[in-house]
Order: sequence, then structure tokens, then C-alpha cells
Amino acid sequence: MSGSTFFKTVQTPFNFPKDIVSCTVNFQVADFKDSLYEDCGIVLPTKLKEAAPTRKADFLAGRYCALQALSQLGNVGIPFQLPVSDNRHPIWPEGLTGSITHTIDREGSGVASAIVSRVSDYSRLAIDVEKVMTLEAAEKVQRKILIPADVELYQKKCSQTWTFGEFTTLVFSAKESIFKSSQAYTGIYLDFSEAQITELDEVKKTFGFKILDRFKKRSHHHFIGHFNKSEKHVHTTICY
Repeated sequence: MSGSTFFKTVQTPFNFPKDIVSCTVNFQVADFKDSLYEDCGIVLPTKLKEAAPTRKADFLAGRYCALQALSQLGNVGIPFQLPVSDNRHPIWPEGLTGSITHTIDREGSGVASAIVSRVSDYSRLAIDVEKVMTLEAAEKVQRKILIPADVELYQKKCSQTWTFGEFTTLVFSAKESIFKSSQAYTGIYLDFSEAQITELDEVKKTFGFKILDRFKKRSHHHFIGHFNKSEKHVHTTICY
């Protein structure tokens, strides 16, 4: 499996338990070429053959991470193909579960991650990465992403240590991880208004959240996820 000139493997920004394997890479769209799929032993889906290089590079990076992670748990067939279900979630090999994420900025710099475990160890896994929003971008999307309780959390506990762009990015990424873990397990699609971020712990790098009742807008169930914030990106993950 090649691709060493395209991918730069970096440390996944979480200290996962030993029964969760992971892979994270950085890449540049400018270095992408179609032959990388064959070099990496990964199938280029028919529907992507006419796609823009950015999309092809993005997809390749995510599948490359998944392949590297899966290889740590056993033999993986080459050429590698990870089918997608009707609800657009990867169909993992029997007995395994996982999650893939990737993003590319306007300059063509990308990052991708994948995590995988055995279903006997974890029933729900999710990971997400987002480029930190500017204040202008955050203000444009805040009504779609943040519910009043999220805004209250920022104003009371986070405004001194987080910019509004960083906080909105965190909430967006956290809710994406929440939705990934929920949809893959239940098949139910959630809206941004149906999840609330209840707390942030800067020391433990955790966020608390709850999924709100679709009709009563309340929940008695509280869960914990993890986050990592860098200058350019916010990563979040949920494992349970």
C-alpha cells in the first residue's frame, strides 16, 4: 500500500483505549492524482470517476485511514472497498464498527481520520473534524447549529477561553459526532436542534451532551464525548 508521498501520517488527537484503532493523515489536494487509488489499493467508486480532484482526494484520504485502521485488526482484502449504505454510512466488515471524517480548507490542505473497533467492545463510534470557523462564518450558521441552551453555555462558561468561531465549530463537530453515532446505530436522523451541549471540560477535554426528546425537547440521559482543539481544526469523538 503506497501513498507515502501524498499522505503524511500524524498522531490521532485522542488517546483511545487499546481496543480502538485509529489513523489520521494530512494531505494536499495539489498533490492528488487518480493513480493514487491504485497505488493505495483502494477502489475508486464509479460515481466519483468524474468528480473534481478535491472530492476524489477527500474520499481517498478517508478510505486510506479506514484501511490502515482495519489492517491493525486483521487481514483486509486488496483492492479495498468499503460499501456505503442507503443512509450514506460505511458498511463495515462483519463484527467491526467505525467512523470516518475528512475536511479540506480553501488552500487545499486536508486532514482525515478513521477509528475502528470490534462491535463486542463498542457498539457506537464516531469521529469528526472541522476547520475552525471565522466569526463571520459562525454568525451566519449559528441559528442552524446552536440552540438557546448552547448559546447560554458559551456566554456563561466559555466566552473567556473560546472565540465564538471556535465554540460554534466545536458544537457543530460535536453534534456531527452525536448524529453519526446515533444514525449508524438506530437509523434515525437527528436535527441540530435535537442535541444540546451541556458542558465543556478544558482539562479532561470532554464535552457533555444530551439528545432531546423529539416532542418534549427534554432528556434525562447524559453522555460524554471528547474534543481536541488546535489552531486550525476541532476534532470530536464519541465511543460507547
